[in-house]
Parts: sequence; structure tokens; C-alpha cells
Amino acid sequence: MNTQPEKRRERLMSMFTRVLGRGIHISRSTRAGKTSAPLLKNSANISDKSRSAPHSAGASRALAEASRFLDSLPKSSAVSIPRQRTLDRYLAIIEEQGIHKIESNEATEFNPTEETWQLISHAAERAQMIYSDMPHSPHNTILSPSGYSKKTVISDDQLPNGDHAITVTVCGSVGFHDWLVNFNGAPEQTMQMDHDQSLEPPRGYHRGFLAVAKGMQENVVRAISEKLDGIADTGRAVDLLFTGHSAGGAIAKLFYAMSSSSSSLFSSVIPRFRHVHCIVFGAPPVATFPISHWQPQSPPFQSGVFLNIVNEGDPTPLSQQEYVHLLLRCFVSTKEPKEPSNETLQVPEPVLRLSGTCIVLRDVSEDIQQKKWRAVEVVPGVLERKLFGDPTMHHVGNYVDRIKAARQAS
Repeated sequence: MNTQPEKRRERLMSMFTRVLGRGIHISRSTRAGKTSAPLLKNSANISDKSRSAPHSAGASRALAEASRFLDSLPKSSAVSIPRQRTLDRYLAIIEEQGIHKIESNEATEFNPTEETWQLISHAAERAQMIYSDMPHSPHNTILSPSGYSKKTVISDDQLPNGDHAITVTVCGSVGFHDWLVNFNGAPEQTMQMDHDQSLEPPRGYHRGFLAVAKGMQENVVRAISEKLDGIADTGRAVDLLFTGHSAGGAIAKLFYAMSSSSSSLFSSVIPRFRHVHCIVFGAPPVATFPISHWQPQSPPFQSGVFLNIVNEGDPTPLSQQEYVHLLLRCFVSTKEPKEPSNETLQVPEPVLRLSGTCIVLRDVSEDIQQKKWRAVEVVPGVLERKLFGDPTMHHVGNYVDRIKAARQAS
């Protein structure tokens, strides 16, 4: 039988994870701090237990730590408050913090070329489309999800300006296996990034996402090569674009990092491209050092763009263990909005760092009844210190709509 503290922890964690769109909860063994038993309850069938074990163990450690963190919080938190009121109060507490939004003096206007806007719009449309059933077409190679590999579409596209691009679009989280991967976030080193080996300390990568990217790269590279072979006789210059939303964007960033390394399978196809781009939306951080677009030395990377696009308020692009703990502290707080408090919240030092040029989509209107979306560039170190906690800002449709509005206003 569950004790009252256990019931309290379970209800709070269940409500919090549902608010964040994760719809999962912790099993008894996890709440007790054990990691040997299954820890996420879900109707999905795990067909390959040997492959799920590493991700399950990593997720178990993360969730057990979250449970222990709950135990450290005040025990007077009211769990009987209706869910909507809990969400409203949680968001109000975050919005009271001065660090919940970008200040005008922390951003510069993003003024890309029309060609770059076209590329961003194309990437956003692809990132949204992959969540639906993709039409069968000679232009699309669809890699179906299997085990921990994600649905990925390699498409042969012509952009409005006539440029030709092969687009690699990775789907975000849609099921049980995906969430195991997402929670398995401890940094891990890899020999497949040979440009990292001179760094001190060595760069680490999100363990779950790295394992998925490694497992997928052979099929992705094969599909890219086949697309290139199919258009080789046209004589057209071709660009490569990696894109995705949420966890799909995380994998896209790792593909981009791999493709700049001579130790990865991507090295066989990269010389055939004019430009290599990476544009992601609401993607969590994946590396302990920034994967910067200027680090790869080959011309395709130097002339490409690497954009990390974030909706102001979306917590996922900043999400990692200590950050989630801070959001959880706000969620279980008994403080009412506008109630005086001596506590000033500070975002902890991130372990995984933001990568690429950070573009924030934000409302600059002073009229709450009218939205004016603008795209601004923010230094990664500034963005990492913001407390974003509104899960509704993470939806891919919000990204597509804001990009359209920001482009029209530019």
C-alpha cells in the first residue's frame, strides 16, 4: 500500500510530467531509488529488452533523482488543487521571475537574406510534416522507426529560389521508446567525432541521443548517397540540410556534428555538397561544448547556416536535469502569485550547452490583445540563463506559425 508521502510524490510527478507533455509516471521501484525494475508505465510493448536496457537504466537514474528531489521539497504542497489551477499558478510563478523572458538589450534583430528565410520556412514545414503520414513519392525516402531509431525522411527538394537540397528530417518524440532515450542524458564521449579529441576537457554528448544517432547513421548515409546518385547527371549544385523539431532536432544536430568528422560514415558523402546546413526547432542541448557552425573547416560547413530556433517560453531547448528540478520547484510551490517572497530563482550552470546561432521567436507587442512576432538573435550564454517553463510553446505548429509571422514582418 502506498504511504501518504508516496502518493504525494506520485501525484505531483504525474501532474508535472503531464504538464510538460510527457504523460509518464514513476513506478514504485523508481520512487524507492531502485533502478533494476521497469520504471515507466506504458502500454507500448518493448520487443528488444537487450537494446532497451541501457536507455531504461539511464532514464531510471534520472527519474529516481527527480523523485529524491521531490522528497527534499517542503511537504506542505497541496496536491488537491485542480490541475488547471496548478498549471496557471505554476506559469504565474515563472512569469514573476525577471529571467522568464528575453530583454530588449539582450537581443539583436535577426536579418537573414531571403534565401535563408526560404530555407528556414522549408525546414519548419518539413519538421511539422514528418509527424503526419508522409506521401509516398520518388522524392521521399522514408526510414520507418524501429527500436530506438526515429522516423526519418530523406527528401530531394527544390527550393523557391531554384536551389536544390537534400533534406534529412528527423521526427520528434512520439512513443515510449523515445522517452527512455530522452531521459538517458548523461554525457558520453565518442571516437566518431575526431575534431573533439584535442579538446580539454573532452566533449561529451547526451548518451541517449548519441546512441540513436550512431545506430541510424548507416541507413541515413545510404539514403543520402542514393539521392545523390539519382541526380548526379543533372549537373546541379546540391545542398544538405539537417532538420527536426524537439528530440528530432537533437538527432539532427548530432548528424551535423558527425558529418564534419572524418571518422563517421557521413564523410563519404559530404564532399559532394555545396553547402551543409542545420536548422532545428525547440531542440534540447546535446553536447557539453557548443557544436559551432564555424568549427568544421571544410567549405560546405563554412558557407552553410546552423540555426537553433527557440520559441520564447519553450523549456525543451534548455531542458536538462537541474533545469527540470528548478521547474519542478516552481510547480510544487505553495506560494501564490504576487505573494511576497525573499527567494530569487537562478538557473543552474548547464552541463549540456546550446549550439548554433540561437534565434528566439518572441512577441514584441505592448498590446496583450495583439501579437507581433519577431526573430531575434541571442547569445547562447544569455539564453542558457533564462527560465522558460511554458510547455504550450513547444508545439511544432507554434514554431511554424511564428516563423511565418516573423518572416512577413522582416
